[in-house]
This record gives sequence, structure tokens and C-alpha cells, in this order.
Amino acid sequence: MDDSKRALNAVREQLLREQQAKWKEVRRQSAFKRILQRFGHPSLKTFQERSFDGCLERKDVFCIQDTGGGKSTVIQGVADCLYDVHPVGPKITVVL
Repeated sequence: MDDSKRALNAVREQLLREQQAKWKEVRRQSAFKRILQRFGHPSLKTFQERSFDGCLERKDVFCIQDTGGGKSTVIQGVADCLYDVHPVGPKITVVL
């Protein structure tokens, strides 16, 4: 592969990474807006945003909070957002 093709491929890859980052942020903001509207909260707590980010990226999330700390918003909000976009059968969330 000559230098011009390598340069063109590098530019394409960079543009693709930038586009993917933009769409990731659009999905994130859309999910946050939907969750805030559904639960009637003016904003999310920092741990909730971090938990949502991890879940939207399909990562495992371990979250510990006191009673009334906002765990249910994370659990229900993520299930609502992910299963609405990617239906995979009944909506089941396991909480221990």
C-alpha cells in the first residue's frame, strides 16, 4: 500500500471514530432526557450518570448506595432504555 492510500485510510478511520463519538453522545443525551422525563427528576446524580454510561456501553456495573440513594432510577431507567431499543424478550432486571 502506498503512502497516499495509507493517508486516506488514516483519515477515514479518524472520521469514523469522530462520527461514532458524536452518535454515542447523542444516544447518551437522549437516554438521559428520557429517564429524567419518565421519573420527573430535574437532574441525575453523578453515580447515576456513571452507571448509565457503563450500561449504555454494555459494561457490567456494580453500584452501592444507601436506601433512597437512587439505585432504582438506574435499574429501571437502564432497563427501559435498553429494552426499548433492543427488544430481547420479557423485561427482566435482577436486583440483589
